[in-house]
Amino acid sequence: MKINQKKTIENDIIGIDISVEVLGTADLTSEQELELLHNYNKMIEFNKIKFVGNMKMANNVPVVTDDPIDGTNVVEVTIPDVINEQFIVDEDLHITFSRDVTKFPETELNEVFSKREMLGQAKAILFATRIKEAIAEKLAEIRALSNTFEGEESYTL
Repeated sequence: MKINQKKTIENDIIGIDISVEVLGTADLTSEQELELLHNYNKMIEFNKIKFVGNMKMANNVPVVTDDPIDGTNVVEVTIPDVINEQFIVDEDLHITFSRDVTKFPETELNEVFSKREMLGQAKAILFATRIKEAIAEKLAEIRALSNTFEGEESYTL
């Protein structure tokens, strides 16, 4: 499965739109992956995802990092107000996220993300990163269930 991620900024609203671009992998055709997705329904549930991560700036763009928090270059970013939603992982998967950066309180600003606009971008990137991780996890679960059980066989007795 190939995922499309569209980032937008308009009228102080930062957004991320995540959708399925095309099905298939190096090992599965699009038809085979579609059949797997329909055979094994797996859900992404926001309440099971921790929207927390260490983030820094790289080339003037926020990125999620494994680097430790130092308060100067790397800070922890959280998205505490994500409403619980559920999405089936299939060919119609489409998840959106948007935030009005003018509504972020001053207390959320920090050394790395000192402007609301940059904090909004960081939260959007964090959201997209965690969603893509959840999709990858569910796809791994589905692919692990793939076998030759399904089909029709004839036996002569």
